[in-house]
Amino acid sequence: MCLYAITKRIESPSMRERWAWKAFRGTPSKPVFLFRKLARRSLVQTGRWLRAEGRNIRPGCADDHTYPAGFHAFATRREARDFNFIYAAELVLKVRVRGVETVGIQSGLTCLVCREMYVPKPKGNPRGKKGAAR
Repeated sequence: MCLYAITKRIESPSMRERWAWKAFRGTPSKPVFLFRKLARRSLVQTGRWLRAEGRNIRPGCADDHTYPAGFHAFATRREARDFNFIYAAELVLKVRVRGVETVGIQSGLTCLVCREMYVPKPKGNPRGKKGAAR
């Protein structure tokens, strides 16, 4: 999936971390990318920073501009849920991102294109392992 239009380019993206929301398939413990693979894998590695791979992407609109490949995430949970509804994604997770290089429109929603993304590992059972004695 690519942006329909570019609304903002960031020449010197900040590597400061920020929260964002991203749609996936799968489960919180085994999230799967919706459209692109990273290192030929669809399953997302959780608990570590992932770096975007790829070349420049041409947006779906009729212009001659491109933007660097990156992770597409949304600034708000509501936008991620709306995207989730449009593409029948099964899961919306709160992720950390850094290096936002491009902001644009994807499926009518404002989307951040980021160099790096961190998907936290899901929190375990606070009472210990399932079935463990108390």
